[in-house]
Amino acid sequence: MSEKSIYISYYNVTSENWIPLYSQVDILNNTVTAPVSHFTAFAIMGTAIPPAPPSAEFIITSFNLNSARVNLGEPVTASAEITNTGGSEGSYTLNLTVNGKTEQMKTVFLAPQATETVAFIITKEEPGSYSVSINGWTEVFTLLAPPPSWLSRYWWTIVTGIVIVVLLLVVLSRKRARPTAAE
Repeated sequence: MSEKSIYISYYNVTSENWIPLYSQVDILNNTVTAPVSHFTAFAIMGTAIPPAPPSAEFIITSFNLNSARVNLGEPVTASAEITNTGGSEGSYTLNLTVNGKTEQMKTVFLAPQATETVAFIITKEEPGSYSVSINGWTEVFTLLAPPPSWLSRYWWTIVTGIVIVVLLLVVLSRKRARPTAAE
């Protein structure tokens, strides 16, 4: 209790309760005084200061990605489950980093003992491996390159075929264009 809230009271037998007296507190000498005019039971009392509620405390209980391998153009969802294990309401900020760079932040407000799932949507343009972290928890996903088209796979076969057809047409057109000796 606060020293400033200390006072002297006397017990009133008729009303069966404590009656406060005008009191002076000397904090330096650790004394409390009050004028009294009769003999009875006296007590030093004070107003209790309620203890502060326990603060909010947060833990991440799980973190995952919806897929470890995605195709180009598909989003990845990163989900974290947060629990307030403390004794009072509070807020907690989640920082999403991709390859070490902060990309998104979200703040949740939770009552004591409450749990909430927070989701982040990630989209990337370049194929490759990406390390995703939320407040120390890390997962990895791979963005797959698009499969090559049939044209890019077989371009050399197509070009070779066209060259052969052109050569055959040239050879055949020369054969037709030559006059024979009998003519």
